[in-house]
Amino acid sequence: MDNFTKDDNFSFAYACPNDVVCLLEVTVVIAVSFLVVTSNITSLVVLVSTPSFRNGHGYLLMSLSVADLLVGGVAVLSIYPSADFQDTAYTWPYGDTVCLIAAYAGQLALINSGLALLALSIERYIAVAHPLKYASLVTKKTVSIVITVCWIVSASVFITILLGILPHSYAPQFYICQSVYAMTSLLSLVPTFAAVLPCFIIMLVTSAIVGRKLKESARRRAAMAPAIPESSNSSGGTAQNSIKLYRTVRIMMIAICFHLCPFLIVRFLTIFHEESVPQVISFAAYWWMISNSLVNTVIYYIKNTKYRDRVHELAAKLVPSCFRDLEGRLPCTCWCSRSRNTLPYSCGSSGGSGRPNVELIVVKTEELQDTVSPFRKI
Repeated sequence: MDNFTKDDNFSFAYACPNDVVCLLEVTVVIAVSFLVVTSNITSLVVLVSTPSFRNGHGYLLMSLSVADLLVGGVAVLSIYPSADFQDTAYTWPYGDTVCLIAAYAGQLALINSGLALLALSIERYIAVAHPLKYASLVTKKTVSIVITVCWIVSASVFITILLGILPHSYAPQFYICQSVYAMTSLLSLVPTFAAVLPCFIIMLVTSAIVGRKLKESARRRAAMAPAIPESSNSSGGTAQNSIKLYRTVRIMMIAICFHLCPFLIVRFLTIFHEESVPQVISFAAYWWMISNSLVNTVIYYIKNTKYRDRVHELAAKLVPSCFRDLEGRLPCTCWCSRSRNTLPYSCGSSGGSGRPNVELIVVKTEELQDTVSPFRKI
C-alpha cells in the first residue's frame, strides 16, 4: 500500500495460526459487526420514536447508542481484512486516510461509550438517592450540555491522531487501524486508567449509597413511614421503576468492566512482557471488548419492559404479517401478486390502492407435487 503508516515493532504475532482459526475469526468479526450495528440502529429508532424516552435518561441512552453504533461502523471495516487470510501486516485495503479516520473514530467511540455509561450511573443515582431533586438537576438542557461537553472534549483529545501527532497503524492482530501510542506505549495506560478508574469508583460509591438508602427505606416502610414517595417523578415512573433502572445501569457498568478487563491485561502483557502475545489471545480480547457495544442494548432490552415492548411494537409493523399470523405448524411461503401475476416480492400489506395483493400459500408437504393452494388472504 502506498503512503501506509506502519509499525514493525508490535510485540504481537501478526497472523492467525491456521486457516481454521482464520475462518473462525472472520465469523466473529462479521457476526459482532453486524449485531452491533443492527442492535444500535434499532435502539436509536426505539429511543427517538418513543415519547417517554424524550427525557434526560433517554438522551443519555441515545448518546450511548450513537457511540456504540460508531464502534460498530469502525468494526465493519475489519471484515475485508479479516477475510484476506494473508500472513502479512499490510492487508489494509482502504488506504492511509481511512486508516487514520478509523483510528480516530474508534478511540472516540469507545471513550464516549464509557462516558455515557458513567453519566447514566450518576443520573440513576440522583433518581434513587435524591428523587425530590431529580427534576431540577436532571433536565433536558443539563443532560444535553453534559453530552455535548463529553463529545467535544474527547474529540479534542484524540484530534492528535488526525493531526499526525500520534502515529497510527494497521493492527493485523485486531484487523483494524489504531493509534500506535494506544497499543504500545506505557504512557497510554494513563488515559486508559483515567477513563476506567472513575467508572469503578463511581459504581462502587453509588452502589453503596443507594444500598444504604434502600435499607433505610425498607426499615421506614416497615414502620409505616415511607422514606421515598411512590409518586411519579420526572424520569417517567415511580420510585420502584427508578430503582429498577438503576439496577439495569449498574449491570451495564459491570458488563463494560467485564468486557474491558481482558483487553487491559493484554495491553499490560504487550508493554511489559518481552515475548509476543499470541494473535488469537489479542484478537479475542479486542473483539470481546467490542462486543460490549452489543451487550449494552441486550441488557436494556431484557431489563426494561417499556423498551422491550416498543421493540416488539416496531417489529410487528416491519415484519411481514404472514410471518406473524401463521396458524398451526404448516410451513408457508409468502408471495405478492400484482394484477394477478404472482411474483416472489417481499411481503407487505394488502390494504390500500396501488399496493400488491399478498397471498399466503401453504405448501402441503405430505403431497409429492408442485402445486400450491391459497390458504387465506391477509
